[in-house]
Amino acid sequence: MKIVSITELNHKKSKITLQDGTVFALYKGEIRRLHLSEGMELVQEQVEEIYHEILRKRIKERALYLLKAADKTEYEIRTKLKQAFYPEELIDYAVDFLKQYRYIDDQRYAQNYINLYAERRSRRNISQKLMQKGISRELVNEILDERENELGESCEKELIYELLRKRKYNFRETSYNFLGRGRGHATAYAKKRSDLPASGLRRAGAQAVPAGSWAAHRSMDLRRAGQ
Repeated sequence: MKIVSITELNHKKSKITLQDGTVFALYKGEIRRLHLSEGMELVQEQVEEIYHEILRKRIKERALYLLKAADKTEYEIRTKLKQAFYPEELIDYAVDFLKQYRYIDDQRYAQNYINLYAERRSRRNISQKLMQKGISRELVNEILDERENELGESCEKELIYELLRKRKYNFRETSYNFLGRGRGHATAYAKKRSDLPASGLRRAGAQAVPAGSWAAHRSMDLRRAGQ
């Protein structure tokens, strides 16, 4: 297979492009050791050495390193490895290795993500974020539906809060106005009750009781019993 180009990536590595479109990166020392150059034909033994003895070991180490800081989805791992110029078949090999030992598991990732953000984000936001990470809509909806009872109210409240906040809703002023209206209603009610004629009220201890009520009759009965 013919080498179409060898392009420097940095002071340590170069990108090699083959005639069939395959791309991979090698250290410059490896390129010199294998005597690789633009335009040369690679024999099968050279291809196998590059793939199996160099890149297979390296891609496993790279994949494990990507998981060192935090859990990732299959899509995120594939994207990172592709950006590092690993061939697709080796990316498949690395992903299969990670899945075999459950280093990556999209269902587990989605469940953990939902557990973490269920009380702080809306269902729609959670769904969008997970799909951006490459998790299928079907899997996201399945897990969210299982948690519907737990997610329902908190997600809806958060969605309403976000909408009101975006519209610059003044929660403090609204609360103050509400309390103010409450005091106004209470004052008006008290004033209205005070307008009743004195004959319409009886005293039961310190409490004013409307005449004819159950409390008024009970109070009168108690007074009669004491006489």
